[in-house]
Amino acid sequence: MSQRVSQLFLTLFGAVTVISIASLSGCGGESTGDHEIQRVASPDGRVEAVLTREDTWAFDPYNYRVFVVPRGTKPEAGDHYFMASYCEDLAVHWSEDKRLQVEYRKAQIKEFSNCAYPLWKAQGDYRVELRLKPLEDRALTSSDGGTRNRDALKSRP
Repeated sequence: MSQRVSQLFLTLFGAVTVISIASLSGCGGESTGDHEIQRVASPDGRVEAVLTREDTWAFDPYNYRVFVVPRGTKPEAGDHYFMASYCEDLAVHWSEDKRLQVEYRKAQIKEFSNCAYPLWKAQGDYRVELRLKPLEDRALTSSDGGTRNRDALKSRP
């Protein structure tokens, strides 16, 4: 009986060790932080659009986020208005003072809000409209609901 208990203990100890090593080496998909890849001031100079890429560990895709922040400030976690992965040719630009376009060739969009209030703490009426602008009019699904091109979202820049 004691040999069986010892064997069970060793098995459990081994499993815990493997899980611990895997989590420490990053196999759990944790973030390594956002890296700013584009910052563009609005035409009136009051706010900035910030595009970031969150590098993740292991096999997870990059997460791209768009923030609208008061000029010269850093984006705060969770205050993004757009989040996507599997992006290709993603960029932001201002078409007017308070209108921001998020352009992309390919993207798996996870979150999007078309209205931002980046100055609500200081000047509550300043509102920015966000618009999505695909660079190509290309459907990812067929008319019967199936996937047209399964590899379309698998590219990782």
